[in-house]
Amino acid sequence: MPVPYTPVADIPRLVADARAAYDAGFTKPLAWRRQQLRAIHDFLVKEEKAINEALFKDLHRPEAETMIYDIGMARNAAVHTLEYLDDWVAPERVSGESVAYAMDRLEVRRFPLGVVLIIGTWNYPINLTLIPLITAVAAGNAAVLKLSEVSVNTAELLVRLLPKYVDNSAIKVVYGAVPESTALLEQRFNLIFYTGNAVVARVIMKAAVKHLTPVVLELGGKSPVIVDKDANIPNAVKRIMWAKSMNSGQTCVAPDYVYVHKSVAAQFYAEIPKVAKILYGNDPAKSELYTRIVSDRHFNRLVSTLDAELKVPGVEVVYGGNRDAKERLIEPTVLRGVTQDAKKHPVMKEELFGPIMPVIEYDDVDEVIAAIRAKGEPSLALYPFSSNLKFIEKVVNGVDAGNVIANDLIMSLAVENLPFGGVGESGMGSYHGKHGFDTFSHKRSVMVRPAGLEILNDARYPANGYNRRGFWYKVVEILLFRPMPTDTSIAFSTFWRRNISPLFSPAPILIGLALGFYASIRARAAGLISH
Repeated sequence: MPVPYTPVADIPRLVADARAAYDAGFTKPLAWRRQQLRAIHDFLVKEEKAINEALFKDLHRPEAETMIYDIGMARNAAVHTLEYLDDWVAPERVSGESVAYAMDRLEVRRFPLGVVLIIGTWNYPINLTLIPLITAVAAGNAAVLKLSEVSVNTAELLVRLLPKYVDNSAIKVVYGAVPESTALLEQRFNLIFYTGNAVVARVIMKAAVKHLTPVVLELGGKSPVIVDKDANIPNAVKRIMWAKSMNSGQTCVAPDYVYVHKSVAAQFYAEIPKVAKILYGNDPAKSELYTRIVSDRHFNRLVSTLDAELKVPGVEVVYGGNRDAKERLIEPTVLRGVTQDAKKHPVMKEELFGPIMPVIEYDDVDEVIAAIRAKGEPSLALYPFSSNLKFIEKVVNGVDAGNVIANDLIMSLAVENLPFGGVGESGMGSYHGKHGFDTFSHKRSVMVRPAGLEILNDARYPANGYNRRGFWYKVVEILLFRPMPTDTSIAFSTFWRRNISPLFSPAPILIGLALGFYASIRARAAGLISH
């Protein structure tokens, strides 16, 4: 039986209940945070079969792909967060940079923001809903989850099963479409975290203005690949086709289009059928390893764009092009004869979000960089391929993008210590690991000063310190106003911080003592040192 949408009339009460739980202090203790992280992990483990079945119904996604990119990444995020939570919440001591603060304790402490709204999406509905939730509860927040109605089976599963694991007083689940989202955006939150497209992101930002609510937007864009003449072409094609066809191209960091140097273009095209066979056999349409398009609307949008592109003179299909409306299947489709002119080429107008890959041939990488920059819309990802590090650095420094991977694609998302997020049209803010914890936290500065020693403060009081010719003002100058450093002093202080100061930290000293003690014991045991 289908799960009904959350009644719009109930939404203000759900948000109010979450705020009441937060205000009562339920979410702040570390014990509660750990309990929720373990509960989310338990959900992912115990409901693995149900999640796989739901995502197969929604996307015809193979079980292994769901395990790796949805369930597995969320499980790893929960484990990583549990392992490092104590470190993340610990106060961070900082230096006062002046003798005026030598007696003070200066710290940065992280506090929860309050009640946060997490708006998930449909293409990776477990990963992109639960990983933000993991970092939100780790930071001590109450949370309201808005599930995407597009991946209907997975959303219904989350509505039915997730509340059986997590604390329902502080973690609320809302299921619905535009009316439910609109009702949510009318409520007051302390942060809105949204994953999706730029059109909806603008609606969210307008709604957030009412309460001056900060927003984190994880969007997308036309992420380019730039293949140099010095690239390893067989490896590059295999990695690019894998990333483009994963989840049938319905991935925010999928390569959208590819620039290939003219001198290696023929080799690039020749590798594509070989790679496609390696990935999905002779016929992707018959492969159980190939994901389908999520809905008829998305399928029709992609087919319409592809058909319009194929009417452009000079454009031809290198591989693929077949589609099956009943199955909502579009083969991995590679096009040649495309240029960066979006007025002429429909496939270059906006993010494709499907298994269609235009290829543009180029002579000069500087012209490529200029063409991408001229769009004025930074993408979520950038993928240069080359064995020449100078080429890679030129692309990395020349093209604006949220994230960069050289000689591969997508893989950095699995690294918890790397921030993930966009810039400009591809989003704002970042998360994953400690970066997500910080996103859902308020960094509060804390200064604890001595209650006594008032003589040290006399210089700041007007009667004593405001006479610029007087003694106390000179003391203020000495204590507070640092002289402009020379280039030599900057170089020396940088060298000291990076190379000398770490040698005096406790860890290397303790390790050195332990190793010395161990070596002494071994030497005595071997009779090399007399008793």
